[in-house]
Amino acid sequence: MFGGGFPEVFAWFAGGSLLLLPVGLWLFATFNHLIRLMYDEHREEWVSLGQPQGFLRRVPGDRSAESGLATLRAMMEWPFRTPRWIRGDAEARRLLRRLRGLMLVWNAGCIGLFTFLFVRFGFPFPPSMTR
Repeated sequence: MFGGGFPEVFAWFAGGSLLLLPVGLWLFATFNHLIRLMYDEHREEWVSLGQPQGFLRRVPGDRSAESGLATLRAMMEWPFRTPRWIRGDAEARRLLRRLRGLMLVWNAGCIGLFTFLFVRFGFPFPPSMTR
């Protein structure tokens, strides 16, 4: 059941992470598109939410702690609750569906990777790593 040392665990972790990397980048890019669309087309909502910023590309505006919290709030809230401004915007709905799908793939991939590592190598470390 248990086998392999640190190099094998690291190789599996690195390989799984590299497979998930494109999903993560696409996820951040999609979030950035939503923020940019909100800034360009729904400025009042953007200001009322605290001027959230994208992760890879920022829009003009406040870069305070409030803006950072608004970004985190949007990233945590939008996958589960559709904001009012998105309901009336077809492009925003399309981007939100993509964001939700990518978050599902990302989370399932991370859970799958760690489950595989747990089953394959044991927890918290394989016996060969604790010697």
